[in-house]
Amino acid sequence: MTFKVGDLVGVSCAIQAGPFPDEKLVTLETSEGQISGFVKESGLQLDASDPEHGRVKGTVVAATEESIVVKLFGSFFTTAQGVASVRRNNLTRIAA
Repeated sequence: MTFKVGDLVGVSCAIQAGPFPDEKLVTLETSEGQISGFVKESGLQLDASDPEHGRVKGTVVAATEESIVVKLFGSFFTTAQGVASVRRNNLTRIAA
């Protein structure tokens, strides 16, 4: 699947309860390893069959053959701007 700058995508993640009712703690796999952060429920696509998994929404900011750089919705612990390099097989295109 090809992605281009500006595409809205979902990045596979594990989901846990967050500090506020409308916020979740998520963990996702990047090219550099796992990152975690808080995402409002509106920034997630929940898996109806498994509430502990879903996708964090984000916007493609760069694309290479190996990975896609995504600006993630939410606040992440190890990336102040929420930008992460993600493998293509961890992404799903989201209709705008």
